[in-house]
Amino acid sequence: MTTLSRRTFVRRAAGGLAGLSTLTFLPRSVRGANDKIHVAAIGVRTQGKTIAHSFIKTGRAVITAVCDVDRKILAQRTKEIESAQNRTPKTYTDFRRTLEDKDVDAVILATPDHWHAIMAIRACEAGKDVYLEKPCAHNVRECRLIAKAARKYSRIIQHGTMQRSGAHFQEAREYVRSGKLGKIGLIRCFSILGREGIGHKPNSEPPSHLDYDF
Repeated sequence: MTTLSRRTFVRRAAGGLAGLSTLTFLPRSVRGANDKIHVAAIGVRTQGKTIAHSFIKTGRAVITAVCDVDRKILAQRTKEIESAQNRTPKTYTDFRRTLEDKDVDAVILATPDHWHAIMAIRACEAGKDVYLEKPCAHNVRECRLIAKAARKYSRIIQHGTMQRSGAHFQEAREYVRSGKLGKIGLIRCFSILGREGIGHKPNSEPPSHLDYDF
């Protein structure tokens, strides 16, 4: 029989991130069940903002750092997060400096898709657990490299796939698998989002508050 230390047990038994996905990681440095995870949010314009606040609402995590290449967005989100948790997070514009922060246990990655693989792999190398927004990466090969890095560095990666861990989705899956709907021969999916187009913007210089080259 394999024995588990309290630290390992707490890491594996971590509970849920309500309304979003499952908060499955706890840091190796955890001393007790009441300790909070120190999380860095990387990419906080839209989805990253929502996820960071969801982590705070669990009462089991604190956002200790915020990172974004847009300094205007960075300043705005820092104030919002400070107000939500009564603690001012550190700020970074370079994700590599964020991963060097020894106070960070785990990271939220909500950057544009093409950054997902390199950031997730570098986070594993830095000893951080990861909450990775969808899509996991740009292609299947990158996804496999992420999984390989997680195994190599013994990290936990939670891939956020929009409510897939919700009870209603799980119940629907089990209902289909039960055969009560008969043999499924065709499935059609659709999505109605109602988003406006971005239009055609004229060429211009990047705004001064954005590290466009990065």
